Amino acid sequence: MQVFEEFLFSARDAQVIENGAVAFDLADAKYSISGGYNKCLLQLWSAERNVVRRVLDAQIKNDLLKLLVQRLGQNKPAKLEICRHREALSFGILWLELCRRGQARRSVVEGVKVFIPPACSSLIRERMACLSQEAAKMGVVRIESARARSRSLGSRRSRQS
Repeated sequence: MQVFEEFLFSARDAQVIENGAVAFDLADAKYSISGGYNKCLLQLWSAERNVVRRVLDAQIKNDLLKLLVQRLGQNKPAKLEICRHREALSFGILWLELCRRGQARRSVVEGVKVFIPPACSSLIRERMACLSQEAAKMGVVRIESARARSRSLGSRRSRQS
């Protein structure tokens, strides 16, 4: 539980993603962790919502905390992930819309490529696979090192096809 608390303390601007959707932005939300009787409870709240989840398993991988959680009163576990870096895909989609509106009379903006750190690449590819391929061409480019080498990645759906 201490490692869990240390990760959250160092991730004040992180985003909480539950089942592939952004649930909380920790810059605007609060959290508490409590434990007892071999149970760990995570409570997250903001002005819009409040959730309590029982943490069944936790794994930290680079800048991503992956949790297997259970809603109170439910048997089926769910995924909850906390990424230290803000979610780049949402910003990419908003940027694409802004460019399309601004260039509507002069040119066609087909899509956007999102440059991300390696720790968040699998999560963003999973979320990208749920987007409509007809609406926009979306690409993920993972930044490999500080020397700005990059590697283009497909979404999970395009890799499985």
